[in-house]
Formats: sequence, C-alpha cells, structure tokens
Amino acid sequence: MSQKVYQGEEIEVYFDAEKCIHSGICVKGMPEVFDLKKRPWVNTSGTSADKITAHIDICPSGR
Repeated sequence: MSQKVYQGEEIEVYFDAEKCIHSGICVKGMPEVFDLKKRPWVNTSGTSADKITAHIDICPSGR
C-alpha cells in the first residue's frame, strides 16, 4: 500500500504515492503545509483545516 496518513488535530491528510502525478500544486500553492524539505513533509497545523481541504480539492490527481 502506498498511502500515508498525516494526522492533525482538525484534519487528516492522505497521500497516495501511486495516485500522485507530482504536479507540484500542493508544494507551490501551500508551502506552509506541504514542504518537501521537512519531515514529515505535510504539516497539518500549517493553516486551517478548511484551507487545506480547499487546496487539496484543486489537486489534479484527484481526491
């Protein structure tokens, strides 16, 4: 299984390496949450859960 869960207080972010097309929209559009230089690379407390959800909704890989 290639899916990873990033658990936050208000949101869970799922990353599926097999589904991701690596468009970079996540890291370019919301670097305070998605930062490839950090571990873990998804910071669920970087902004509000609503903003993270809205940003994930524009991902071309789909939800």
